[in-house]
Amino acid sequence: MFYHRFAFLLVTGLSRQSSVVGDTAETLPITIQDGWYKEKLAGDMLGFFFSSGKYLVCDTTEKQEPKSWLRTDFIEFNGAKRVFIYISYTIRKCKSISRYCKEHFKLYAAQTSKSALSPKPPNGFEEIAIAQPQNLKDGVPYERDVIVLNATIKAKMGGFYLAFLDQGVCLTLYSIKVMFYFCPEYYPDLVKFPRTISPAEDIVGSQGQVHGSCSDSNAKSTSKLLGVCTTKGVWKTNASCLCKPGYEYLTHPRRRCKVCGFDQYKSSLDNSRCKTCPVGSYPFAQKTECRCNSGFFRINEKDNEPCYAPSGPVTLDEKKGSYSKTTIVPASGIGGTLAPSGPVTLDEKKGSYSKTTIVASGIGGTLGLLFVIALLVCYLVNRRQKKLLKMQYKAMKYLRGDEDSKFDPNRSILEQCEELPYDADWEFPVKRLILQGVIGSGAFGQVMKAEAVGILSFSAGDKKSIALKRRLKLRRRLMFNHIFQDSAGNDCTRTTVAVKMLKAEANESDYKDLAIELKIMIHLGEHSNIINLLGACTRSEQLMVIMEFAPHGNLLNFLRSRREIYEATWRKTANNPDAEFTLADLVMFSYQIARGMDFLSSKKCVHRDLAARNVLVGEDYVMKIADFGLARDIYKSDLYVKETTGLLPLKWMAPESLFDRVYTLKTDM
Repeated sequence: MFYHRFAFLLVTGLSRQSSVVGDTAETLPITIQDGWYKEKLAGDMLGFFFSSGKYLVCDTTEKQEPKSWLRTDFIEFNGAKRVFIYISYTIRKCKSISRYCKEHFKLYAAQTSKSALSPKPPNGFEEIAIAQPQNLKDGVPYERDVIVLNATIKAKMGGFYLAFLDQGVCLTLYSIKVMFYFCPEYYPDLVKFPRTISPAEDIVGSQGQVHGSCSDSNAKSTSKLLGVCTTKGVWKTNASCLCKPGYEYLTHPRRRCKVCGFDQYKSSLDNSRCKTCPVGSYPFAQKTECRCNSGFFRINEKDNEPCYAPSGPVTLDEKKGSYSKTTIVPASGIGGTLAPSGPVTLDEKKGSYSKTTIVASGIGGTLGLLFVIALLVCYLVNRRQKKLLKMQYKAMKYLRGDEDSKFDPNRSILEQCEELPYDADWEFPVKRLILQGVIGSGAFGQVMKAEAVGILSFSAGDKKSIALKRRLKLRRRLMFNHIFQDSAGNDCTRTTVAVKMLKAEANESDYKDLAIELKIMIHLGEHSNIINLLGACTRSEQLMVIMEFAPHGNLLNFLRSRREIYEATWRKTANNPDAEFTLADLVMFSYQIARGMDFLSSKKCVHRDLAARNVLVGEDYVMKIADFGLARDIYKSDLYVKETTGLLPLKWMAPESLFDRVYTLKTDM
């Protein structure tokens, strides 16, 4: 990164002098003796430093050697330890100008205090540089032939004067630039070093060291924070601060310590990332450790060990009864054929057991087959239970939130999304959901058409819940005035819905995105021009988000299917006026989409993937914005900067989103 490591004490074209210190400027007059004169430059040929004017001297007298001075006013050091001086000039080559002609001039300086009387050269002045250019051209030099003289002054008093001595030189002065170096504010690895003026000489040892401090209140140092400011305004340091336990180190968009996520912890003082709490545990207090959930326990007392619940109680019952022994033997003295097996005996095994064991002998291969089938059934049931347990853990991990958190209307939905717990009133029994077929598919997710039995009046508990109110509002919109009930009074009305779920190859990140999308839809609110949530299934083997069904599909395919109708209407060749598709319809579609986006912007929500494929066409051609999987929060500022490396659609992205990962309400448009 480039830093401005110098400041100007004087920047002047010599007919308009100014002393520049910080952001202030003051007139800096120049004292002139006979022989020097001032001339205005024509135009702005040489840029900033040469655009205001110049001073010239060319005394060709033959009587005696010329001697005249040009002196600046007082230039204050303003804390600088060493200043650097740059003089821009041209000298005319002596060919037959005069016998006293010179091709060099001298630069003098006098250090003094601001309150002292102005010295008159040469009293108090000492030579600090001499200009002796080589290979001068014949004739009058032009501005393009400018030469620069360098000089330095080490500060001893409050300020100084500069003076130029003419002894027969044909000299043109274009500008004087006086500057000093400093080290700017510096923020390496969570450390802050203040703006520091560079020393006159590089100092070795503790004398030249500058003390820094941690730039983040959640960071801590383990040693002294020391840096060295060099004479050229460059910091040299290896100091660093470390993020406290419970905070992780981030470098983008700026270096800072960020509190661990809702399901994460960090126990060490370092600049590592937070870790996810293991199975069966949650981050405690300041997120410095993970504690087991209620009823769960660790085998080892380590934060990175999972917690398990104890196995269920085992009941051993002793069954009272009489002992009997039965032996079956073949009958004798009758005709016929004996069975291929011998006698079969059922006997009680002797011993001090509270459980009765029956020993069967003489049975064929049928019992073995039944035993194998029983083992297979047990395996399949156990496998299904493990899968269900895994999905329930994911649901708890990404949907649980903080049970004590309440929705704050003064904060954005997405800012609170991970904190807010999942509202169980939206839970819908998966057994009431009848999946019919896939109507949309992506890389890791799919949308299925389904029928939900009784969803428009279903209540998971609270009869005054927001979920029930939204369902009843949708029922009125769909004009379901009559519902079908079974003998128990349950609603049996079948409603066509869309169910969003993940594919088998989806990973943990995809599950988290769908869970966040579910929370967004819960707290976003209801609007006629967005796809509204009807319910969710979080306690099944699949996370399912149940939404309104749009019978006409997405807007992209809808418009393509009506291209010929639109052209026929436009050319006035349509045979059926009722089937016309006009420009007014397109304007109405655009208006509805704008209403939906206006609703999202009022919630400070950036969609990030607004496209015709993500706008669905509902009943009566009502446009509904869908797919909030990429929606993000811009509540604290007017833009969102993507920090993760997840895949994004590139086809219609705005340039600033594509190159800089910046998203605003305008990039949605």
